[in-house]
Amino acid sequence: MTNHISEGYQLITFGDEKEPVIVIDNFSSQFAALKLLTEQVDYSPVAGGYPGIRAPASPAYLRERQDVFAQILRQHYGYSFGADIQGMDYSIVTTQPAALSQAQRMPHYDDVTPDLLALLHYVNCPDDGGTAFYRHKATGYETISDERQDHYAKVLKEEMAQYGDFPEAYIDGDNARFEKIGEVQAKPNRMVIYRGRTLHSGCIRQGANFSADPKLGRVTVNIFMTDAR
Repeated sequence: MTNHISEGYQLITFGDEKEPVIVIDNFSSQFAALKLLTEQVDYSPVAGGYPGIRAPASPAYLRERQDVFAQILRQHYGYSFGADIQGMDYSIVTTQPAALSQAQRMPHYDDVTPDLLALLHYVNCPDDGGTAFYRHKATGYETISDERQDHYAKVLKEEMAQYGDFPEAYIDGDNARFEKIGEVQAKPNRMVIYRGRTLHSGCIRQGANFSADPKLGRVTVNIFMTDAR
């Protein structure tokens, strides 16, 4: 792991592929108002891979950090034209381990699109579980590109035949198929930025709080953006 602190943010790289992960603490000056808003919106279950409930969020509060965003996106992710937000939600992890799908029990990637960034703003962190990054042992992949995804899927299928189902749990550390290469701890008002193609997973600890009450549960703002070409 390498770690570099710049003005207003921290750059961390994990593993062999050295993908940039950005950490911005004390992200929003209006954090109390944001937290209150997450407690007032209506959440509902969502289709797809997210293990919980979500509500649409507004990007308005991101504007106060647009200068640091512009520097980060240009310098570390090669953005040239600004950013287009592809999705933004308030999110609460509510799915019990026994109810997880096989895909939800392993690290995942969001998309192979090279410029897709995932931004995770921690709001309520009762269990201190952050975000971990992984390497797939058999392939050595830490990111999944368009060129890699078919081979990766093939090897995963072969491993299912070899090892069987994943345990009824959120992944939290090494197993026969994956190796954890780094972790960013959760902290209220901390923003984390990474490419969506990285293999990653929320750190949902054993005995975690799965409350759907935003005052009690694990609440984040989840954002996806791409270069505005």
